[in-house]
Amino acid sequence: MNMLTNLMPLKALIFDLDSTLVDASLAYKVAQESVGFKDEDAFFQACRQSVKHRLPQGHTSAHHRLLYFKQWLEQKGLYSHSAALEMTAQYEVTLQKSYRDQWEALNRPQLFNELKEKYVLAVITNETARTQLLKLSSLDPKSHFFKIVVTSEDVGVEKPHETVFREVYARLNLQPQDCVVVGDDIDNDIVPALKMGSRAVWTTEFIQKNNRPKVPVGSHAIDRLANLPLVLQEISRA
Repeated sequence: MNMLTNLMPLKALIFDLDSTLVDASLAYKVAQESVGFKDEDAFFQACRQSVKHRLPQGHTSAHHRLLYFKQWLEQKGLYSHSAALEMTAQYEVTLQKSYRDQWEALNRPQLFNELKEKYVLAVITNETARTQLLKLSSLDPKSHFFKIVVTSEDVGVEKPHETVFREVYARLNLQPQDCVVVGDDIDNDIVPALKMGSRAVWTTEFIQKNNRPKVPVGSHAIDRLANLPLVLQEISRA
């Protein structure tokens, strides 16, 4: 029996991308190492922080690896336009491969094929549009699953700002109560979703157990995204 039968009329599922669909920390680590940087590389981390500190708080460009690599090359006296772009290209190719490999290993296509038969699926994510579309193109190249994607760059502010959520509801042409938001970040995903009137599912699949806060009141928690259909059944009966 399909676990998604006989649900109440929820109409859309809105997913965070990073560390919800796949383990972003692992992918970033592999991609960063592909261009010669490890997490303990203090000089690279200093260049990264320098970029973040000179930009306004919450500015989407503060996530852009091209700026980190450019800063590092400049500080090392190795800068050229082509070197910065080549480093970024290598990083992006490796990042995409890690996302794709994880997506397949976690058997996400089967899960999302099931979900899309019942719901419209959307993504809401902080980061530059290019970076997030690169990731999504490795998971869902033809937009078979995710028809709507809203990035913080689209609207000029980052989650948890309500503007990001209002934008995805508007593009879905749905009310918040018609939607379930699924994410790994309590502050950026779960709390604002509940405030907006959506139901919310917190996934802890890629969060270490000793780092997990309490489940926010009014939300549901799962330790694997594969368990989402079961939780949707619970929500339908509430």
